[in-house]
Amino acid sequence: PRLEALKAKGANVAWHVFPKTTHAWDNGTANGYRAPTLFGGSHTYQFSAAATQESHNRVLEFFGRELRAAKQ
Repeated sequence: PRLEALKAKGANVAWHVFPKTTHAWDNGTANGYRAPTLFGGSHTYQFSAAATQESHNRVLEFFGRELRAAKQ
């Protein structure tokens, strides 16, 4: 809903879901950390170097594109 609301207001937004990644996928220091869930279980954080690199590239591409467009 938030993404669509921003788009409706004219904001140029991008969203990407990285399949098979977990919470803290970009935090190598949390790799293997087991966190409790709200329902009494646990969740293991798993670092993903590939998703981290791709997200970094996507952010830089987005900012580069949007900053160039803003200058015009």
